[in-house]
Amino acid sequence: MTANSLDVRASRIARSRRLRHAGAAAFVVMAFLLAVLGGAVSAPAHAAATPSPSATPAEPELSVSPSANGVLRPGQSLRVTADVTNPGQESLPAGTVSLSLGRQPLGDRATVLGWMSGTRTADTVPVASTAMPAIDAGSVGSATITTTVTDPVVVALVPGVYAVQVHYSAGTQSFTQRAVITVVAADAAPITTTTVLPITASAAGSGLLSAERLAELTSPTGALTAALEAAVEPSVVLAIDPAIPAAIRALGSAAPPSAVTWLAEVLALKNERFMLPFADADPQVQADAGLPQLLAPLSLDAYLTPDNFREAAVGLPGTGPRPSDSPTPTPTTSVTANAADAPTPTPTTQAPSDTPVLPTLEQLTDLGDTLGELIWPAPGSVTDAVLPLAAGSPMLVSSDQLASTAGRQAVGDSAILGYDAALAEVLRAAAEEPDATARGTLLATATALLRLDAEQSGAPVVVVVDRGTAAQPEALRATLGAVSSGTLITGQPMSQLLSSPPVAAALTSASPTDSSADRADALRNLLGDEERVTAFSSVLADPAVLIGRERARILQLLSVSELSRDDWDALVTAQRTRTRDEIIGAVSIVRPETVTLVSSGSNIPMKIRNDLDLPVTVVVTATPNDLRLGVQETTVVEAAARSNTSFSVPVTAGISNGDVKLALSAASPTGVPIGSVQYAEIRVRADWETIGLVILGTIVVVLFSLGTWRTIRRRRADAANGVTSEPNRREARAAYRAGSAAKNDAVDSAEKEPRG
Repeated sequence: MTANSLDVRASRIARSRRLRHAGAAAFVVMAFLLAVLGGAVSAPAHAAATPSPSATPAEPELSVSPSANGVLRPGQSLRVTADVTNPGQESLPAGTVSLSLGRQPLGDRATVLGWMSGTRTADTVPVASTAMPAIDAGSVGSATITTTVTDPVVVALVPGVYAVQVHYSAGTQSFTQRAVITVVAADAAPITTTTVLPITASAAGSGLLSAERLAELTSPTGALTAALEAAVEPSVVLAIDPAIPAAIRALGSAAPPSAVTWLAEVLALKNERFMLPFADADPQVQADAGLPQLLAPLSLDAYLTPDNFREAAVGLPGTGPRPSDSPTPTPTTSVTANAADAPTPTPTTQAPSDTPVLPTLEQLTDLGDTLGELIWPAPGSVTDAVLPLAAGSPMLVSSDQLASTAGRQAVGDSAILGYDAALAEVLRAAAEEPDATARGTLLATATALLRLDAEQSGAPVVVVVDRGTAAQPEALRATLGAVSSGTLITGQPMSQLLSSPPVAAALTSASPTDSSADRADALRNLLGDEERVTAFSSVLADPAVLIGRERARILQLLSVSELSRDDWDALVTAQRTRTRDEIIGAVSIVRPETVTLVSSGSNIPMKIRNDLDLPVTVVVTATPNDLRLGVQETTVVEAAARSNTSFSVPVTAGISNGDVKLALSAASPTGVPIGSVQYAEIRVRADWETIGLVILGTIVVVLFSLGTWRTIRRRRADAANGVTSEPNRREARAAYRAGSAAKNDAVDSAEKEPRG
């Protein structure tokens, strides 16, 4: 499953139905797949093998399904179910369905695929027929064709794969559908298979899946839920992208409950599991780019919010279901790392703390007890250059590049798990097919291919449900069950397969293509951007935050599902633009306005723009182009997150006036240039201060002189007019006040004496 699985599920279901509508056009599609993949089978066709124009949407559909996934044993009758869907507005009259069976076995995989794609014919003879009742408009008619146990054609069949043809006719309508059956001997040994189910979900553009996306994927109808529900067979091996548990755990207490429960249930499964490279990054692109080893995540701290990991959080989110409310101390849950043991939540006490403990990268990506890492390049893309990058880990390689379909192979010292590419395509179509009858044809074809693969290699067979499958939950369960268990098939653990002796093999190295060269160049450019981000990140207290986020985004772009997209080049361009604008270009000096300096010294106001969601430290260097201006050479600025931070540059004026251009450059504390150089226009007018002081001093002297002159002039005038001088005036006023007071006292005494 991939993140794109949920998005495209409806379109792929519609595509599958259109293939059933299309009649002979389906065979044309199959012929193309046969040419590209060495043969594959799509959804069942519903018309004659001869190419003809596509049927109209109102044309009836014919689907057939051999019983027991097409396995026929001695003494059994052959039963085939035929469904006719009438999408038109008129009823179909009663008709007949007839069954024809090939006399000679289809000898090999190519013949089987050719028969199913309509590119090959087979000598068939009628063996049974039955009536098909009238079918109302918008309804489905069904009939089962059964041969007798003693039918001479059936009795004469020897073990092998045989062509089956079902013909429906009613009035003017006539359709033919092809299928295959596998005849086995009574004492036939079961086919040993090891089935690999990928669990992936792309998060291109963000590095990790968001909470909204996780809630969607782990909903009852989500792609990750479908994968979990389908892994009911213990022999199914899970190939898990560690970016999924990392995304869930990184959200802490904010993780969607459905995602937390999903991860707990995955870790509780008894199935063996591998860890895919982070984000399921394709190793072949990395080999083409000349990397000495596979890329790995560096840090996921950028995706951690400390508040989500306080005491209210339950340990590492995702290791178990959320507990119900309970009194302190808050319980936490833990799950045993051994996948073979069903984990039981173990309450522990987590002491409250104001400083939350953040999980490490290893804790975020932990998948418990795994078989190690599984390298899984895109089908048909493997070259010799990718083998050393596996570093001892087993590598899944499609049969397109191997001479044998044996599951356990060795190319030199490299452990190879070979799988049938055509079978993977059949299983993809079956897992996407919601109609059980139509799915039956695909599963019968898968059984036939498995039988031929086992006979050709004489060894256990590795079966994969390829990535990018928009699976229906019920269809995926039925598909996995058909290839991993039953009377004809027995599942084998991957650990047992890996311990078995390998078959010596040679790899048919994929030829370089223009697209592979372009992708290698794109990866080199992305890693060049990462180097620039690494240098730029020295503005942060914790550079790993930016570096880790950039690496996670690159790995997501390299996921196999993303590389298959037609717009991958556009995704790369968007990533590089985001790195340039949102990271490397996020910090810069704001272009200053022109400043007029009218004093001998001042502080020039400046601003630092920081669009990052983290605070940064930059060192601003100011360099004038003229000696008229002296400046403080460096200024350290602590710029807040997502803001413009003001600072000032101290300057002093020289001995003359003029216009000075001040160059301002920013760098990290380690000297890495940040942003572009900005220029401030400084108009130096320092003599205005001197002129102003002289004028002010002159005004003060003049005012003081005028005041002194007026005082002297007034005193001379008073002396000439006989006016007492200022000291005598004060004495006269004092005597006057004393006399007035004595007179008032005498008056008061006279008023108080009694009258006669």
